[in-house]
Amino acid sequence: MTIATRTEHVAGWTSRCTCPRAWTEDPSRRAEAHIPDEVTFKTKPELGVEMIERAIADGFAGWAGARPTARMATNSEFRRRVRCEGLGYAVGLHRTEPRLWRLDLLGRRIGDPVAVGDLADAIGRGGFRR
Repeated sequence: MTIATRTEHVAGWTSRCTCPRAWTEDPSRRAEAHIPDEVTFKTKPELGVEMIERAIADGFAGWAGARPTARMATNSEFRRRVRCEGLGYAVGLHRTEPRLWRLDLLGRRIGDPVAVGDLADAIGRGGFRR
């Protein structure tokens, strides 16, 4: 997780290793990899929520936002938790990813997904600001 404010940027403030479900459910793999008993399988969005909770517990309640993976950002529970804490987030996507949909006023998808690069080209350089 990266912590960013208007004046500071702390890359790699905290991170969590993911442990495949097959490893957490197989006693012999757990033993071979020295996986502690308290480690259970968690999805990346679940780990992201835990990192946000840790940041808040460690006194970073006033930080500006997170930079989650694209998988985390597509998870509704992760986005809900970020919003409930009053935090923002930014996601880095490759320009060829067809991940964006136009939405109607009720948040329903309209048409086919749009590649990030096509959307950026349509907005143009003048449409972005810091």
